[in-house]
Amino acid sequence: MEEIVEQADLLGYRGEKKEEYLKQEFKLLSERQEKREEAERQEKKEEAEHQERKEEAKRQAREKKEEADRRER
Repeated sequence: MEEIVEQADLLGYRGEKKEEYLKQEFKLLSERQEKREEAERQEKKEEAEHQERKEEAKRQAREKKEEADRRER
């Protein structure tokens, strides 16, 4: 955040123009953060779904093996 204020100063913004610049930059920063958080949530969701499918496949394989073992007896 300090970097944004420093950037405004370096660009020579003062008063109302500086305030407007800061509002715009903070809004963009907030939007980027929201997108990053949403991407992280989506990634976690996809990982959880993948894990569920993996566990389901293991369960089905185990059930098939148990069924095959019962048939052999």
